[in-house]
Amino acid sequence: PSLRLLQFFAPANWPANNSQDLDMSTEPVLLPDGQVILAGKSRIVYLLDGRHLGGIGHQQATLPAACSDDIDGGSAVAGMTVYLPCVSGIIAVRASASPAALHLRWSSGTGGGPPIIAGGLVWTIGQNGVLYGLDPATGRIRQRAFAGQSANDFPTPAAAGGLLLAPAADRIVAFTAARPGASGAASVTPTASSPATAR
Repeated sequence: PSLRLLQFFAPANWPANNSQDLDMSTEPVLLPDGQVILAGKSRIVYLLDGRHLGGIGHQQATLPAACSDDIDGGSAVAGMTVYLPCVSGIIAVRASASPAALHLRWSSGTGGGPPIIAGGLVWTIGQNGVLYGLDPATGRIRQRAFAGQSANDFPTPAAAGGLLLAPAADRIVAFTAARPGASGAASVTPTASSPATAR
Protein backbone atom coordinates (compact mmCIF):
# COMPACT_ATOMS: atom_id res chain seq x y z
CA PRO A 1 0.00 0.00 0.00
CA SER A 2 1.06 3.59 -0.59
CA LEU A 3 -0.17 7.07 0.22
CA ARG A 4 -1.09 9.65 -2.39
CA LEU A 5 -1.49 13.37 -1.78
CA LEU A 6 -5.02 14.45 -2.66
CA GLN A 7 -5.08 18.05 -1.43
CA PHE A 8 -3.53 20.35 1.15
CA PHE A 9 -3.76 23.73 2.82
CA ALA A 10 -1.09 26.22 3.91
CA PRO A 11 -1.42 29.90 4.86
CA ALA A 12 -0.28 32.37 2.23
CA ASN A 13 2.62 33.39 4.50
CA TRP A 14 3.73 29.85 5.30
CA PRO A 15 7.46 30.48 4.54
CA ALA A 16 7.59 33.29 7.12
CA ASN A 17 5.64 31.16 9.59
CA ASN A 18 8.08 28.28 9.17
CA SER A 19 11.09 30.52 9.71
CA GLN A 20 9.58 31.78 12.99
CA ASP A 21 8.39 28.38 14.31
CA LEU A 22 4.75 29.41 13.83
CA ASP A 23 3.59 25.98 12.68
CA MET A 24 0.10 24.48 12.79
CA SER A 25 0.31 22.95 16.27
CA THR A 26 -3.22 21.60 16.68
CA GLU A 27 -4.83 18.68 14.93
CA PRO A 28 -7.39 19.56 12.23
CA VAL A 29 -10.93 19.45 13.67
CA LEU A 30 -13.62 18.05 11.37
CA LEU A 31 -17.01 19.69 11.88
CA PRO A 32 -20.37 17.93 11.29
CA ASP A 33 -20.98 19.76 7.98
CA GLY A 34 -17.58 18.83 6.53
CA GLN A 35 -15.78 22.07 7.34
CA VAL A 36 -12.41 21.92 9.09
CA ILE A 37 -10.95 24.19 11.77
CA LEU A 38 -7.18 24.52 12.01
CA ALA A 39 -5.00 26.68 14.27
CA GLY A 40 -1.47 27.00 15.57
CA LYS A 41 1.28 29.14 16.97
CA SER A 42 0.41 32.10 14.72
CA ARG A 43 -2.70 32.53 16.93
CA ILE A 44 -4.87 32.60 13.80
CA VAL A 45 -7.78 30.18 13.42
CA TYR A 46 -8.59 28.99 9.89
CA LEU A 47 -11.85 27.62 8.50
CA LEU A 48 -11.44 25.24 5.57
CA ASP A 49 -13.71 23.30 3.24
CA GLY A 50 -12.97 19.64 3.98
CA ARG A 51 -13.88 18.67 0.39
CA HIS A 52 -11.40 21.14 -1.05
CA LEU A 53 -8.78 22.34 1.44
CA GLY A 54 -7.76 25.16 -0.83
CA GLY A 55 -4.00 24.83 -1.32
CA ILE A 56 -1.96 27.90 -0.41
CA GLY A 57 -3.91 30.80 1.05
CA HIS A 58 -7.44 29.78 0.06
CA GLN A 59 -9.19 29.27 3.39
CA GLN A 60 -12.92 29.99 3.76
CA ALA A 61 -12.45 32.34 6.71
CA THR A 62 -9.95 33.37 9.38
CA LEU A 63 -10.15 34.55 12.96
CA PRO A 64 -6.99 36.64 13.55
CA ALA A 65 -5.46 37.09 17.02
CA ALA A 66 -7.88 34.56 18.50
CA CYS A 67 -5.87 34.45 21.72
CA SER A 68 -2.85 36.12 23.29
CA ASP A 69 -0.55 33.08 23.17
CA ASP A 70 0.19 29.96 21.12
CA ILE A 71 -2.64 27.56 20.30
CA ASP A 72 -0.98 24.24 21.04
CA GLY A 73 -2.23 20.65 21.43
CA GLY A 74 -5.47 18.73 21.06
CA SER A 75 -8.94 20.28 20.81
CA ALA A 76 -12.51 19.36 21.73
CA VAL A 77 -15.59 19.82 19.56
CA ALA A 78 -19.34 19.97 20.22
CA GLY A 79 -21.45 20.59 17.13
CA MET A 80 -20.07 23.63 15.33
CA THR A 81 -18.12 24.91 18.36
CA VAL A 82 -14.47 24.01 18.88
CA TYR A 83 -12.64 24.46 22.18
CA LEU A 84 -9.01 25.29 21.43
CA PRO A 85 -5.98 25.01 23.74
CA CYS A 86 -4.66 28.55 23.84
CA VAL A 87 -1.72 28.49 26.28
CA SER A 88 -3.15 31.54 28.09
CA GLY A 89 -6.57 29.87 28.50
CA ILE A 90 -9.11 27.81 26.57
CA ILE A 91 -11.04 29.65 23.84
CA ALA A 92 -14.32 28.68 22.19
CA VAL A 93 -14.72 29.31 18.45
CA ARG A 94 -17.94 28.73 16.53
CA ALA A 95 -18.06 28.15 12.79
CA SER A 96 -20.88 28.91 10.39
CA ALA A 97 -21.30 27.67 6.84
CA SER A 98 -23.45 30.27 5.10
CA PRO A 99 -21.73 32.60 4.98
CA ALA A 100 -18.53 30.79 5.98
CA ALA A 101 -17.28 32.54 9.12
CA LEU A 102 -15.63 32.07 12.51
CA HIS A 103 -16.79 33.72 15.73
CA LEU A 104 -14.99 33.87 19.07
CA ARG A 105 -17.63 32.85 21.63
CA TRP A 106 -15.43 33.32 24.68
CA SER A 107 -11.87 33.43 25.95
CA SER A 108 -11.54 31.93 29.42
CA GLY A 109 -8.04 32.93 30.55
CA THR A 110 -8.20 29.61 32.44
CA GLY A 111 -6.33 26.33 32.08
CA GLY A 112 -4.68 26.08 28.70
CA GLY A 113 -3.91 22.38 28.42
CA PRO A 114 -5.72 20.41 25.71
CA PRO A 115 -9.45 20.27 26.59
CA ILE A 116 -11.96 17.44 26.66
CA ILE A 117 -15.75 17.50 27.10
CA ALA A 118 -17.21 15.27 29.82
CA GLY A 119 -20.15 15.53 32.19
CA GLY A 120 -21.41 18.66 30.46
CA LEU A 121 -18.22 20.66 31.09
CA VAL A 122 -15.05 21.53 29.20
CA TRP A 123 -12.10 20.19 31.22
CA THR A 124 -8.56 21.55 31.02
CA ILE A 125 -5.43 21.42 33.16
CA GLY A 126 -3.34 24.53 33.75
CA GLN A 127 0.42 24.67 34.22
CA ASN A 128 -0.40 25.34 37.89
CA GLY A 129 -1.60 21.72 38.18
CA VAL A 130 -5.25 22.68 38.61
CA LEU A 131 -7.96 20.78 36.75
CA TYR A 132 -10.75 23.14 35.68
CA GLY A 133 -14.29 22.37 34.53
CA LEU A 134 -15.56 25.24 32.38
CA ASP A 135 -19.11 26.08 31.36
CA PRO A 136 -19.21 25.33 27.60
CA ALA A 137 -21.53 28.28 26.96
CA THR A 138 -19.62 30.98 28.87
CA GLY A 139 -16.14 29.69 29.78
CA ARG A 140 -16.78 30.37 33.47
CA ILE A 141 -15.23 28.03 36.02
CA ARG A 142 -17.80 25.56 37.38
CA GLN A 143 -15.43 23.05 39.00
CA ARG A 144 -11.79 23.02 40.02
CA ALA A 145 -9.47 20.61 41.77
CA PHE A 146 -5.71 20.47 42.30
CA ALA A 147 -4.28 17.43 40.52
CA GLY A 148 -0.59 17.93 41.28
CA GLN A 149 2.50 19.31 39.59
CA SER A 150 2.00 19.38 35.83
CA ALA A 151 3.40 16.37 33.98
CA ASN A 152 4.45 18.17 30.78
CA ASP A 153 3.53 21.05 28.47
CA PHE A 154 0.35 19.32 27.27
CA PRO A 155 -1.38 17.77 30.31
CA THR A 156 -4.64 16.32 29.03
CA PRO A 157 -7.49 14.90 31.11
CA ALA A 158 -9.45 11.81 30.08
CA ALA A 159 -12.85 10.39 30.98
CA ALA A 160 -13.72 6.69 31.15
CA GLY A 161 -15.63 4.25 33.33
CA GLY A 162 -17.33 6.98 35.32
CA LEU A 163 -13.99 8.57 36.23
CA LEU A 164 -12.32 11.82 35.24
CA LEU A 165 -8.57 11.23 35.04
CA ALA A 166 -5.87 13.89 35.31
CA PRO A 167 -2.13 13.30 34.79
CA ALA A 168 0.32 14.82 37.25
CA ALA A 169 4.12 14.62 37.29
CA ASP A 170 4.25 11.42 39.35
CA ARG A 171 0.74 9.98 39.35
CA ILE A 172 -2.63 9.72 37.62
CA VAL A 173 -5.41 11.25 39.72
CA ALA A 174 -8.98 9.95 39.42
CA PHE A 175 -12.05 12.01 40.25
CA THR A 176 -15.64 10.80 40.58
CA ALA A 177 -18.93 12.64 40.29
CA ALA A 178 -20.31 14.34 43.38
CA ARG A 179 -22.74 12.48 45.63
CA PRO A 180 -26.37 13.60 45.28
CA GLY A 181 -26.98 16.64 47.46
CA ALA A 182 -23.29 17.55 47.75
CA SER A 183 -22.52 21.24 47.47
CA GLY A 184 -19.58 23.60 47.42
CA ALA A 185 -16.67 24.23 45.13
CA ALA A 186 -14.28 21.45 44.27
CA SER A 187 -10.94 21.97 45.90
CA VAL A 188 -9.22 18.74 46.78
CA THR A 189 -5.72 17.48 47.36
CA PRO A 190 -5.59 13.89 46.09
CA THR A 191 -3.29 11.27 47.55
CA ALA A 192 -1.20 8.88 45.51
CA SER A 193 -3.03 5.83 46.86
CA SER A 194 -6.70 6.73 46.52
CA PRO A 195 -8.98 8.58 44.11
CA ALA A 196 -10.22 12.03 45.03
CA THR A 197 -13.76 13.26 44.66
CA ALA A 198 -14.46 16.51 42.80
CA ARG A 199 -17.68 18.15 43.94
